Amino acid sequence: MRSHGRVSGVVLIGILAVLVGMLPGPAWSQAPTLKIGLQGVFSGELAAYGDRQKGGVLFALSKAGEIKVGGQPVKIELVYADDQGSGEKGPIAAQQLVDARVNVVIGPGFSGPTASAMPIFRQAKIPAVSPFTSANNLAIIGGGWYFRVSQRNDCQGEVLAEIALGLGGKKVVIVDDNEAYGSDISKSVAKNLQAAGVQVVGQYHGALGMTDWSPIVQRIRQDSPEVVVYNGYHAEAGRLIQQARDRGVTAKFLGSDGILDPGIFKVAPAEKLTDVSAIRTIPPAFVEGTASSEYKRFQAEYPPFAKAQKLSITDADQYSAGAYDATNLLIDAVRRAQSTDGQAMADALRSTSYVGMTGPFQFEANGERKGCRISYFRLVGSEFKASAKPGQ
Repeated sequence: MRSHGRVSGVVLIGILAVLVGMLPGPAWSQAPTLKIGLQGVFSGELAAYGDRQKGGVLFALSKAGEIKVGGQPVKIELVYADDQGSGEKGPIAAQQLVDARVNVVIGPGFSGPTASAMPIFRQAKIPAVSPFTSANNLAIIGGGWYFRVSQRNDCQGEVLAEIALGLGGKKVVIVDDNEAYGSDISKSVAKNLQAAGVQVVGQYHGALGMTDWSPIVQRIRQDSPEVVVYNGYHAEAGRLIQQARDRGVTAKFLGSDGILDPGIFKVAPAEKLTDVSAIRTIPPAFVEGTASSEYKRFQAEYPPFAKAQKLSITDADQYSAGAYDATNLLIDAVRRAQSTDGQAMADALRSTSYVGMTGPFQFEANGERKGCRISYFRLVGSEFKASAKPGQ
């Protein structure tokens, strides 16, 4: 990871932020210019994700030093487009950025708007570096113009299957909330377990907001698995596990990263959440006790910077770190390509060999990031604690 000096309390003077549709933005009078579009959730209930995205980008730019193309300093303009996390609004925000003639996009932040926006960016030949999307089909939709910092849902499925096997799972039940996130992971878990010769004795779908899990609990009792894999979010997972324990189910529970949230204790008491473990889609370098020196420095330097930017979320986390890496990948591509042209940057991104905050970066030809970066946690009392994966 390159060191870019100390943080300043304000954004670099050379950066101009223009909120699409709200603030007029002057065009730069001299080349070279790098106009970066930020598409994300910048309003509504989920706007905190947009603030993390914005913060990570601004922090990376503040640390980047001078960026030169052909010996000339590059002027940077940021153009914001708000899709509110909506798949329907994704193309509208994307077209705003195309009309603003951006060279590259950092975002979108969520998978739904990314899927609907990428055909527009692809047609306009604008590369998009997405900081934290995970849907499996995005690289296919992007057609070589989409580059992911996080990892696809299939990656979770691969690792969950490996862990279930390590937990002694000879017979496994898979449950999810029937939403795109959970069911996506469930398909991958089943595929990988079956390939490993593990018997998947049941695959069941609940629903987001479901409170009565008794029909599925009854099926789990009948199936008698050693391991139950739940893919979804913490509220449904907590209720399912509590009701299963109340009905005498002794199987171990293993969950996707959506269950690893302290909110699980608001729906189920800790004494009912026994033999529970889960994964997080973060590298071990982010885990307390094994955190890298780079991440520790990020945790120390980012909060005061974010406060100076008046962001709603100022703590360093995987989302701000993902946006930080997305920006540094882009800067690295511009420097290697010696161009701010979209095609040149896309070609440079495809040939990336870079170590960022979230680990090493190399991309497949379609823009998919190589490798899985997963951490494993066991529930101990009322907290999840980092642990070695079973069998390691």
